[in-house]
Amino acid sequence: METINCQICSSNSYQEYLSVKDRLNISHDYFQIVKCECGFVYLNPRPDEKEINKYYSSKAYSPHSNTSIFYKIAQFFSFRWKFKLINRYIGKNKEILDYGSGKGEFGDYLDKKGFNINNYEPILDNSNPLDENKKYDIITLWHSLEHIHDLSKALDHIYKLLNNKGYVFFAIPNIDAVEKYFFNKEWVAYDAPRHLYHFNEKSLNELLSKHNFKIIKSNSIFQDTFYNIYLSIQSKNFLIKLFQFAYISFISFFTILFNNNKSSSKLYICIKK
Repeated sequence: METINCQICSSNSYQEYLSVKDRLNISHDYFQIVKCECGFVYLNPRPDEKEINKYYSSKAYSPHSNTSIFYKIAQFFSFRWKFKLINRYIGKNKEILDYGSGKGEFGDYLDKKGFNINNYEPILDNSNPLDENKKYDIITLWHSLEHIHDLSKALDHIYKLLNNKGYVFFAIPNIDAVEKYFFNKEWVAYDAPRHLYHFNEKSLNELLSKHNFKIIKSNSIFQDTFYNIYLSIQSKNFLIKLFQFAYISFISFFTILFNNNKSSSKLYICIKK
């Protein structure tokens, strides 16, 4: 385990925020989430880059091999939404880098649509090295940034790879999400120890600004709210689970309509300063 300073303000002054158990029971350990005096929320102490491997290599962690009907439906709509978003910003003759691509399923989807897609997975494996001299028109991080140990190194790397007029898409869980108050420690987006950081728009903007990125647009990711609510519900009783899902989804949906800073995840579209 390693202890770190805040990745935004470098302070080592923080208060305890929440102690959570690994929801996948890969270990039976509890992990401490802390809140810096600047407001940033992160895991501390945390497994180092070697120790964290067991939390990904276990069969219990299988976000890219889930075969449930619910997951496949969610994946279909997610891929379609991402495709439309990318298509809105660039044409098919442009270069795309999926940074934190997992097993490359979304990359395969874009490839079939005729896009020039490159996959890079810095966490699960390093079998697909990048051409460091290549520049990309869009770099996407779909729920990847919160998994990366060295944020400064990763963001500087992304800056180097991005065309001067290119875009970076960050899709990230939102620590201010309304549904977390219904689940407390059981909120799926805490996902300790794999989620090392818990951002809101303020903390992400401060981090990105340090690395010469500017947020030009932020949106709610509605589908993530419903998916995270479903995964956070612990009841095994179908009727109770259905009622909880409907009730919490209803409240979350209307809260987000009036305040998108309360969504489960947010999309941030960024450019170089």
